[in-house]
Amino acid sequence: MSAPVGKRATQPAVMQGQLGWVRKGAVEIRYFVLRPDSLDYYSNKEEADKDGQVSGRLLLDDIEELDVTETGFKLGVQGDRFMELQVMEEGQLQKWLDALTPFFENDSEVEEGDEVEEEVVHDAPLIMEIQGKRQQKHFWLFNDRLEYTETEDDQVPQDSFPLERLAG
Repeated sequence: MSAPVGKRATQPAVMQGQLGWVRKGAVEIRYFVLRPDSLDYYSNKEEADKDGQVSGRLLLDDIEELDVTETGFKLGVQGDRFMELQVMEEGQLQKWLDALTPFFENDSEVEEGDEVEEEVVHDAPLIMEIQGKRQQKHFWLFNDRLEYTETEDDQVPQDSFPLERLAG
């Protein structure tokens, strides 16, 4: 998951600042430095400024997911683990997100023209009535809409319904 702790940083900083690390129900204040290949943290700003020993390092290649929370963001890491970080000031959240987002958008495995898969909240076959006939379709629930296809293997939805339109 991470590089050896204590190894000095070699890449220039992209973004840096104090963040609260949520661990075991408590928030620990650390000084984080985002680099092109890692997210390093130090005990304080002075340690980071004098290029001191890194207290911890999370390699960006190990981050699989970035979720925005009310007070910061969560980084999903390989092995179903996550690191939740909180900003100290409201205006800092967007700066951190702007700095982190390019690392996820320029994934070398995604080539131009490839679609990025969205997270499916739930999927299952259901029987529905279409023009008076009962038919089985496969439904896909996303965060913002409900889609259905003829079968589970079909790639193109037959129809889509925004969740805000559904009632009952």
